[in-house]
Amino acid sequence: MIIHGMNVHAISIADPPLRSSYGLHAPYALRTVLELKSEDGIVGIAET
Repeated sequence: MIIHGMNVHAISIADPPLRSSYGLHAPYALRTVLELKSEDGIVGIAET
């Protein structure tokens, strides 16, 4: 199996603020989603 293509999707997800001893964190969480495609037509998706 050989990887034929790769797409990278940067997304932000709403995340309610939490109080802690360090203050508040950002109102969103950043995530990156990888989409790998093989020559055989298999698609794999992963979150980093």
